[in-house]
Amino acid sequence: MSIWFYLCIIILCITSIISIKYILLKLSLNKVYKDFEIIINSDTNNLLTISCNDKNLKEFINKLNKNLKRLRKLELEYKEGNINLKHTITNISHDLRTPLTAIKGYLDILDKKKLTKEQIKYLNIINTKVNDLVNLTEELFNYSKIVDKTYLIKSCVKLYD
Repeated sequence: MSIWFYLCIIILCITSIISIKYILLKLSLNKVYKDFEIIINSDTNNLLTISCNDKNLKEFINKLNKNLKRLRKLELEYKEGNINLKHTITNISHDLRTPLTAIKGYLDILDKKKLTKEQIKYLNIINTKVNDLVNLTEELFNYSKIVDKTYLIKSCVKLYD
């Protein structure tokens, strides 16, 4: 047999091996893509895995996994900060209510006293401003409750998606 025959056989084998490797890499990448979509869109700590032995692809998957870990860490920090902010808003709201209630009480006492027209004018201004603060404090408190409920609803919806 001629050398050309052997050369063709070798070339055919090499192309077959390359084609098989290409198909396997493509299948692995498709699986990684699907897994990545699932991981990104869910609340999980799963990482990407790969079944092929390609060095470059494994290195790429390792880098992706490092970034996924960093993303999860940032997400947890964000959620924790959000919870702390909600608690702070609630605490501020409660802390403002107590002195405002006391001020309103003193204003009610003053309102029962005999006052000059100018004192009544200033007392009405103070009353209006205190009522505005009471309303703002109530809105702040209600906002923190709404944000909590919205967060709970989003969490529940995420669980059932």
